[in-house]
Amino acid sequence: PESVVFVDDSPMELDEVKAAFPAMTCLLFPTKRAAKCVELLDELRSLFGKGTVQREDALRGASIRANAAMQTSAVGSADGAFVRGLEGCVTFDCRKDPSNQRIPELINKTNQFNLNGVRTSTGEWLKQIQDENSLVVGVSSADKFGPLGTIGALAGRRVKNELEVTSWVLSCRAFSRRIEDHMLDHVFQHHGISTVRLNFRRTERNEPLRRYLAGLGLELELEPGAGADVLLSPEQFYNQIGELPHRVRLQNE
Repeated sequence: PESVVFVDDSPMELDEVKAAFPAMTCLLFPTKRAAKCVELLDELRSLFGKGTVQREDALRGASIRANAAMQTSAVGSADGAFVRGLEGCVTFDCRKDPSNQRIPELINKTNQFNLNGVRTSTGEWLKQIQDENSLVVGVSSADKFGPLGTIGALAGRRVKNELEVTSWVLSCRAFSRRIEDHMLDHVFQHHGISTVRLNFRRTERNEPLRRYLAGLGLELELEPGAGADVLLSPEQFYNQIGELPHRVRLQNE
């Protein structure tokens, strides 16, 4: 509901929808005042408009359709064999580029696979990437069903060989492809991290991430809104995941 804007010319209809879905934005369509129509269009533009169109925006519709095709093809297939058969490639980009707004956009819009639901402002993000000890990882993916664009991000701060992860998100378009496994593998293997400290907080919608952590042996029985630091070692991780399915490349390779 929080992703929907409902427009109607009936105040009664608006009240009924608002009562059923309190998180939904409900706007009155003015039938007799042209100036108010212009104001409504301005408000809709502010809700839906974007200052710039990124590559991922162009890919989104096609990748949603491709994901549906993938899910259909997966029916009746063994998960491991099917994912390996995707002929996938994941690409990691660790550049701290302030002009790359895709990563903060993912952090601010992703709900299901989201470490803690914490959002970031432009100023906070710029301050984070200017920290010489910060680590930012963006991940894009492509397979035989087509490119997904940048669909995952992980950010945190490194202290010696420990990485404190403050943000970790993955688009629902990338579910079932084991991209999350590749992200942790990249952190351990490419950055030489011996301990990952996850700043987890349970939200009303991040059950997919909590289930993923449980699959790694990290059970978190927390009430919504409660949080905890979760420690993960390479041994714990590799004892659970088995063989990774995709090819991996680094940006500019």
